[in-house]
Amino acid sequence: MSDFINSTGLLGVPTDWDSLALVRPGGEVVPDEVADPLWEQFEEALAATYRLAEELPTTQTVDVASALLATGGWEALDPVAVAIERFYIDYEYAVPAAELAVRGLAAMYRPDAAETVDYFVTDPRGFAHVVRRLLADAGIPNTASPPPNRLRLNTTVTDVAYGETGVCVTTADGRRFGADYAVSTFSVGVLQAALMTGAARPAGAITLTPPVPAAKRLAISSMKLADYVKVFARWDEPIFSETDPLFLLPTSCEDDRWIDVHNLNHAGNMLPGGANVLLLTATASYGRALTCQAANVTAAAIASIVSSIAGRPVPPPTHVTLGQWYADPLFRGAYSATPPGFGADGVPLVGRVLGFWLLWLFTVPALRARKPEKAEKSAWNVAFLGMPLLNVAAPFVSRDPALIWSADVALMVAVFVWYVVLADSGDGGGGSAKEEVKIRGWLRWLDWGSWK
Repeated sequence: MSDFINSTGLLGVPTDWDSLALVRPGGEVVPDEVADPLWEQFEEALAATYRLAEELPTTQTVDVASALLATGGWEALDPVAVAIERFYIDYEYAVPAAELAVRGLAAMYRPDAAETVDYFVTDPRGFAHVVRRLLADAGIPNTASPPPNRLRLNTTVTDVAYGETGVCVTTADGRRFGADYAVSTFSVGVLQAALMTGAARPAGAITLTPPVPAAKRLAISSMKLADYVKVFARWDEPIFSETDPLFLLPTSCEDDRWIDVHNLNHAGNMLPGGANVLLLTATASYGRALTCQAANVTAAAIASIVSSIAGRPVPPPTHVTLGQWYADPLFRGAYSATPPGFGADGVPLVGRVLGFWLLWLFTVPALRARKPEKAEKSAWNVAFLGMPLLNVAAPFVSRDPALIWSADVALMVAVFVWYVVLADSGDGGGGSAKEEVKIRGWLRWLDWGSWK
């Protein structure tokens, strides 16, 4: 993130993750001697989860993050442990560990990953500045000028037609843009809306022509776009001071709807003194509920959780602002979360292993049973003898069944070329009768093609 900030000139404030406190109801801060062992225990379990995730075969569908965390020795048995897990998982992925696949864990959050500087972006120019900067760096000038400028911001796409001749994109103002290729960055929610038909299809959904193939429809529908809501609340009087921690994590058993309270008045943060603004984070069903309920209800809920953390009665905020990611037709959600089982190969591992052993059990014997010439018979005899050795040794190099199957096919091609093609061309192949390879003794009973 620091490299991105520096390269694009975005304005932002480095995040001080060490300025954090776990707070019990009533404002009591959990002492370090209680919290620190739990933080360390979770990080050890998370590191073990990453290692286990790397060992999972592609056919593994039971890959729930919470299950692997438990395997690593982590159990969230008390409110403090629950708050720690939610800050690591829910805060970063917008879903609880029970709804997240280990394949969805980001490499940058590995406990042993290189340290990086995180930023809270405060640039009033918005991310449109990033787009303009990237285009300018690519040599596209005057990106802020009117047409025929090649950059279009705040323009809604309504239709995408694609085929062998190229792509045609239609926007809400009736303009059409043609190209050989188009790169789509629609959110998962927007794509899922585009796949809907009939009465279920929401207003404003884009049209894809031709319809997306069935396999891709299934993959898109299997993804999850999670709800993640940031709520900015402002008071006329300060609630927390510049010396209070930047992150305040509630540990209440009764109110676990909020993940954290972000003290934007913290010293060195982005807001000037006297702004009196807090940023609260909510996810999952409660995050979605916040986007639907009345403002006074949200303000009352904020007053309740802030009062619990502050240890004193706090009035409702005078101003509340929150993002409408779920309701916004251009997003239809906030975070792409990888659900358990997503991306796993539908063919069981035993079936994939049988795939390459079938070459030895049936394909090669069938080729031998054709009673070919001696040179070709020698080739298939060598393949029949060498393939079991290859199949047993290959997993020590790679456990990818597709790669082992490819190696078996390569062996068949190699022996055929050596004994048949090169022999016929006179280039030194081994196809002469004195070099004939035969299967003798008990080995012949392994090959049904030798029973004749």
